[in-house]
Amino acid sequence: MPGVPSGRGCEACRKQKKKCDQAKPKCARCARLEIDCIGSGQRRFKFVDESQSQLVVCKSKSPTRSPRPHVPAYERISWSPSNESTMIMGAFCSALRITDVRYDLGVYGTFIKDIPRRIGTSDALDASVRALTSTYSAVHTRSKTVDALEHYVDALEVLRNTLNDPDEAGSANTLCAMYLMMVCQGWIGEKDDCTSHGEAFAYLLSTVKPEEFQAKFEDELLMTLCVPVIVESIARPNIRLHPWLERLTQARDDACPMESLKLRNMAKISQFIYHPEAHLVEMQFIYQSMGADLAKIRAFLAKIVEAGDIDRTVHSRYQTVYGIQLSFAMILNVLLRSFSVDNFLGMIEECTVLVNETIALAEDARQYRPLGSSGAPTTLVCAWAATTDLAQRQRAEELMDEYQADFEIANWKQIALWIEKKLSDGCFSHCITELSVLGVELEIPSEDTIRTPSECCVM
Repeated sequence: MPGVPSGRGCEACRKQKKKCDQAKPKCARCARLEIDCIGSGQRRFKFVDESQSQLVVCKSKSPTRSPRPHVPAYERISWSPSNESTMIMGAFCSALRITDVRYDLGVYGTFIKDIPRRIGTSDALDASVRALTSTYSAVHTRSKTVDALEHYVDALEVLRNTLNDPDEAGSANTLCAMYLMMVCQGWIGEKDDCTSHGEAFAYLLSTVKPEEFQAKFEDELLMTLCVPVIVESIARPNIRLHPWLERLTQARDDACPMESLKLRNMAKISQFIYHPEAHLVEMQFIYQSMGADLAKIRAFLAKIVEAGDIDRTVHSRYQTVYGIQLSFAMILNVLLRSFSVDNFLGMIEECTVLVNETIALAEDARQYRPLGSSGAPTTLVCAWAATTDLAQRQRAEELMDEYQADFEIANWKQIALWIEKKLSDGCFSHCITELSVLGVELEIPSEDTIRTPSECCVM
């Protein structure tokens, strides 16, 4: 065991890993600290096992490979295995990392963040995610690329083939793929493209068994899909929402403390519009309960603003909820007017307040355009249809023009005219019944010339 020379520092300095001046009889540090100084200036040896040394020598005699050429760090390429699924996942995750509420994909549902886990398990979902990430640039640039259109068309074809498979047609992955394609259409669709997806969703959702959709992703997906179906049922009363909707939403609605936000109540809007007299008591109950519901959300929004440091994502989400409540309230207000002869002027005053709140909400929501305020135009449409005040209508039209620039597909003014006519028809049918008792004859208006949604492009 041959010895190898070591340092000459004292024991105290070596133990504390301090530099020793090796002075004798005491180094400067030990003298300053008034402690014993042992071994200062003495040479020490550490011993190495000769067998290990010999082993190293033996290894060195083995054939050696030629040395690798040195490559600067900045020229080295970091490479990892990749395939089409990982590329799709990477692009989609990059979009999910955007936290700016104006371009946050989370506005389309809380389940969106869990989609990457399912990539690679469904051809339809993979194709729709690729189409979504390709068309996502259109939200920023407001222009469509050739790649985006090609991926969109390819995804439609894959989705059609998947729907022909009975085992896959009603799966969560296929429903999610259809929803993503509907989002893509909203981004790159042409003006007046009134394609409807509600009937296709309603058919597929009617076959869903709730016990098979218990996971969080699946439950949130189902609740999200119910909303566009409810909205399109207003334009297409042939879309059947019952009894499947109550079956899917019962647990969620039972836990919801606000009547105005229960999906089973929103699903009755179509019935309220086309047959108001048959649902008068129910409409009155919901409308009366909405006063307290609106006050709660209004107070919460005010609290967020008063806090100073506004959480923009939370603020925009609650603005969307408030807009849904306002839309529902204004529709019920218009329908109940013709039945409230004794309180007709009072209902008009309440509607004026609701419309003013809608206009203020839409003005404030402009800071979150385009995605964070995507629910504002629908509320403005209902406000325009509910009021007869020219000043309110003019301001609502100005705001609709601003929001129209975000996405071309929806002609908000035309939709406002359509809703106004449908609400008028609902009230008019009651007036005809009342006046016919008095022998008064009224001229029936001509058929509606405004376009209704055409058949789903997937179906």
